[in-house]
Amino acid sequence: MSAPGLNENHARRLRVAMHQVDAAVARMLDLLEQTSQRTRLTVVHASLNPAQAEETRFLLQHLQKQAVELAVRLKLPHHQRDLRRVLLAETSQIWTTLEDCRPKKMKGMGQVSAEAADQLEKEIQAMLHVVQKMLSMLNTKDPDSSQAFR
Repeated sequence: MSAPGLNENHARRLRVAMHQVDAAVARMLDLLEQTSQRTRLTVVHASLNPAQAEETRFLLQHLQKQAVELAVRLKLPHHQRDLRRVLLAETSQIWTTLEDCRPKKMKGMGQVSAEAADQLEKEIQAMLHVVQKMLSMLNTKDPDSSQAFR
Protein backbone atom coordinates (compact mmCIF):
# COMPACT_ATOMS: atom_id res chain seq x y z
CA MET A 1 0.00 0.00 0.00
CA SER A 2 1.55 3.27 -1.07
CA ALA A 3 1.18 6.74 0.45
CA PRO A 4 -1.71 8.87 -0.87
CA GLY A 5 -0.85 10.41 -4.24
CA LEU A 6 2.18 8.17 -4.75
CA ASN A 7 2.36 4.94 -6.67
CA GLU A 8 4.28 1.87 -5.47
CA ASN A 9 7.42 2.92 -7.36
CA HIS A 10 7.40 6.37 -5.75
CA ALA A 11 6.92 4.88 -2.30
CA ARG A 12 9.68 2.32 -2.86
CA ARG A 13 12.08 5.02 -4.08
CA LEU A 14 11.32 7.23 -1.10
CA ARG A 15 11.62 4.32 1.35
CA VAL A 16 15.06 3.43 0.00
CA ALA A 17 16.17 7.07 -0.06
CA MET A 18 15.05 7.73 3.53
CA HIS A 19 16.78 4.53 4.64
CA GLN A 20 19.99 5.68 2.92
CA VAL A 21 19.76 9.11 4.56
CA ASP A 22 19.14 7.52 7.97
CA ALA A 23 22.02 5.06 7.56
CA ALA A 24 24.46 7.72 6.32
CA VAL A 25 23.54 10.02 9.21
CA ALA A 26 24.04 7.16 11.67
CA ARG A 27 27.50 6.43 10.22
CA MET A 28 28.47 10.10 10.43
CA LEU A 29 27.19 10.42 13.99
CA ASP A 30 29.19 7.33 14.91
CA LEU A 31 32.29 8.97 13.46
CA LEU A 32 31.63 12.15 15.40
CA GLU A 33 31.08 10.19 18.59
CA GLN A 34 33.83 7.69 17.75
CA THR A 35 31.53 4.99 19.08
CA SER A 36 31.78 2.35 16.36
CA GLN A 37 35.39 2.56 15.25
CA ARG A 38 36.25 -1.10 15.49
CA THR A 39 38.73 -0.98 12.64
CA ARG A 40 42.36 -1.04 13.61
CA LEU A 41 43.71 -0.16 10.18
CA THR A 42 41.90 3.14 9.69
CA VAL A 43 42.56 6.24 11.72
CA VAL A 44 40.03 9.05 11.67
CA HIS A 45 41.69 12.40 12.26
CA ALA A 46 39.40 14.72 14.21
CA SER A 47 39.76 17.76 11.95
CA LEU A 48 36.68 19.60 13.24
CA ASN A 49 36.92 21.98 16.16
CA PRO A 50 34.45 21.34 19.01
CA ALA A 51 31.99 23.98 17.77
CA GLN A 52 31.99 22.53 14.24
CA ALA A 53 31.54 19.01 15.59
CA GLU A 54 28.59 20.11 17.73
CA GLU A 55 26.94 22.01 14.85
CA THR A 56 27.48 19.03 12.54
CA ARG A 57 25.95 16.70 15.15
CA PHE A 58 22.95 19.02 15.54
CA LEU A 59 22.39 19.27 11.78
CA LEU A 60 22.74 15.51 11.28
CA GLN A 61 20.25 14.78 14.05
CA HIS A 62 17.84 17.30 12.52
CA LEU A 63 18.24 15.72 9.07
CA GLN A 64 17.64 12.24 10.49
CA LYS A 65 14.52 13.47 12.28
CA GLN A 66 13.21 14.99 9.04
CA ALA A 67 13.78 11.73 7.15
CA VAL A 68 11.94 9.74 9.82
CA GLU A 69 9.06 12.23 9.91
CA LEU A 70 8.70 12.04 6.11
CA ALA A 71 8.69 8.25 6.23
CA VAL A 72 6.07 8.25 9.00
CA ARG A 73 3.89 10.85 7.26
CA LEU A 74 3.96 8.87 3.99
CA LYS A 75 3.48 5.59 5.89
CA LEU A 76 6.58 4.14 4.26
CA PRO A 77 7.39 0.66 5.59
CA HIS A 78 10.47 0.15 7.70
CA HIS A 79 13.50 -1.29 6.01
CA GLN A 80 14.08 -4.70 7.54
CA ARG A 81 17.38 -6.50 7.36
CA ASP A 82 18.05 -10.10 8.20
CA LEU A 83 21.22 -10.25 10.29
CA ARG A 84 22.23 -13.64 8.88
CA ARG A 85 21.93 -12.37 5.30
CA VAL A 86 23.88 -9.19 6.05
CA LEU A 87 26.66 -11.18 7.73
CA LEU A 88 26.72 -13.69 4.86
CA ALA A 89 27.00 -10.89 2.30
CA GLU A 90 29.80 -9.14 4.19
CA THR A 91 31.65 -12.40 4.80
CA SER A 92 31.35 -13.34 1.12
CA GLN A 93 32.82 -9.95 0.20
CA ILE A 94 35.72 -10.57 2.59
CA TRP A 95 36.28 -13.97 0.96
CA THR A 96 36.43 -12.37 -2.51
CA THR A 97 38.79 -9.65 -1.29
CA LEU A 98 41.14 -12.18 0.31
CA GLU A 99 41.08 -14.48 -2.73
CA ASP A 100 42.18 -11.54 -4.86
CA CYS A 101 45.17 -11.02 -2.53
CA ARG A 102 46.69 -14.42 -3.22
CA PRO A 103 50.14 -14.05 -4.80
CA LYS A 104 49.05 -15.90 -7.96
CA LYS A 105 46.19 -13.42 -8.41
CA MET A 106 48.54 -10.44 -8.17
CA LYS A 107 50.85 -11.48 -11.02
CA GLY A 108 49.70 -8.59 -13.18
CA MET A 109 51.07 -6.19 -10.56
CA GLY A 110 54.59 -7.53 -10.80
CA GLN A 111 56.43 -10.57 -9.57
CA VAL A 112 56.21 -11.47 -5.89
CA SER A 113 59.37 -13.07 -4.53
CA ALA A 114 59.04 -16.78 -3.75
CA GLU A 115 59.66 -16.21 -0.03
CA ALA A 116 57.13 -13.37 0.20
CA ALA A 117 54.62 -15.39 -1.86
CA ASP A 118 54.92 -18.41 0.45
CA GLN A 119 54.45 -16.30 3.57
CA LEU A 120 51.60 -14.27 2.07
CA GLU A 121 49.83 -17.42 0.85
CA LYS A 122 50.00 -18.93 4.35
CA GLU A 123 48.59 -15.79 5.96
CA ILE A 124 45.84 -15.37 3.37
CA GLN A 125 44.98 -19.07 3.67
CA ALA A 126 44.71 -18.75 7.47
CA MET A 127 42.30 -15.83 7.10
CA LEU A 128 40.30 -17.70 4.46
CA HIS A 129 40.05 -20.62 6.87
CA VAL A 130 38.34 -18.33 9.41
CA VAL A 131 36.09 -16.93 6.69
CA GLN A 132 35.11 -20.46 5.62
CA LYS A 133 34.21 -21.28 9.23
CA MET A 134 32.07 -18.17 9.38
CA LEU A 135 30.33 -18.98 6.09
CA SER A 136 29.71 -22.55 7.19
CA MET A 137 28.30 -21.44 10.53
CA LEU A 138 26.14 -18.69 8.99
CA ASN A 139 24.76 -21.12 6.41
CA THR A 140 23.67 -23.47 9.21
CA LYS A 141 20.28 -22.63 10.69
CA ASP A 142 20.80 -24.76 13.82
CA PRO A 143 22.04 -22.39 16.57
CA ASP A 144 23.68 -25.25 18.51
CA SER A 145 25.98 -26.06 15.59
CA SER A 146 27.96 -22.84 16.15
CA GLN A 147 29.60 -24.47 19.16
CA ALA A 148 31.64 -26.68 16.83
CA PHE A 149 33.58 -23.67 15.55
CA ARG A 150 34.97 -22.45 18.85
